[in-house]
Order: sequence, then structure tokens, then C-alpha cells
Amino acid sequence: MKNIIKICLIALVAMVGIYAMPNGNTKKTIDTAKSLVKWEGKKVVYGHNGTVSIKEGSLLISKGKINGGSFVIDMTSLKCTDIEDQAKNANLIGHLKDADFFDVAKYPTSKLVIKKIGELKDGVQTITADLTIKDKTNPITFSTSVKTVGGKVMAGAKFSIDRTKYDIRYGSDSFFDNLGDKAIKNEINFEVSLVSK
Repeated sequence: MKNIIKICLIALVAMVGIYAMPNGNTKKTIDTAKSLVKWEGKKVVYGHNGTVSIKEGSLLISKGKINGGSFVIDMTSLKCTDIEDQAKNANLIGHLKDADFFDVAKYPTSKLVIKKIGELKDGVQTITADLTIKDKTNPITFSTSVKTVGGKVMAGAKFSIDRTKYDIRYGSDSFFDNLGDKAIKNEINFEVSLVSK
């Protein structure tokens, strides 16, 4: 009988340890239908913008603060929102998806993983994350707004990356000469909106 009680106590301690492991964090699954990534790329004289969907992800939340998390971006969902002509729109998206840019057939997803978090102050946190595109990973740091409404966490952030660090060199005057106004800027701007379930 004593052995049975002992075994039960060990099992109970183990279970408590498992649930206590996240240090009081609650894991919130990202609602992919309500979350979105907007992008903007520019040439010297004009640019284009669009969206890309989030495939899956989650956030670790404690007392309204983000303590970790990650999400996967579905690169196959890449869209352009500023070209109304369907043929021109399809031509741009086809180019962005091919090997000159994101090589979506080979790299259908990208990923962001939170590595470091700052304190929540006035609804804003500083976050450092690893962003992986085309199997190239680089750290990025940005500020994110965080609020909780009806049990749902909403987080938003804006940041820019140097695309050449992810082996996206097409049209970059850092690697090709005499491009003139056909040069494409190295910076890609992103605006991320996350909503949890």
C-alpha cells in the first residue's frame, strides 16, 4: 500500500512539474484566419506591396506579456495588392515566387522564432527574434504592441530586413552594376498583425 501511495505521489509531482514548466505562461494558438503579414518592396522610383498568410504559430503569454513563441509564414500565399491588372499582378507574383527571389517551390515556408523579450511598458515590448527565409537565419529586433481583449491576445509589429542577407540578390545594386532606376532596394518592410484564438 505504501508503495502505491509513493508511486502516486511521484506521478503527481511529475505532472505538476510538467504544467509548471512554462513558468506560469499560457500558450495561445495564433488564429491564422485573423492574422496577417503585409510586405512592401521598393525600386528607386516606385514600389509594390502585398500580403502573405501565417500558416501556424503560437505565443507564450503571462500577465499580458509575450514571453516567447513562433510562427510559420506560408510563402505560397504571397499576394500583391497594389496592381489591379491581373496579368501584370500574376507576372510580379510569379517572379517573386521564382528562384530570383523567394524560390517558393524549394522554400515554401519562412519562420520567425522569438529569442529574447523586453519588459512590457505602456503596451509595448522589445523583441529579438530569429527570422528564417530560404534556410538563412538572421536576428531581428523590433518593438511590438501587445493587448488582451476578451481573452484574445493581439500583437502588432513593423520591421525591415536586408533581403540580401537571405540570399535574395536580384536587382540589388550591392551586387550588380549599372542598374540605374531598375535597381530594387535591399530593404523589405513588413507589418505583422497577430491575433490569438
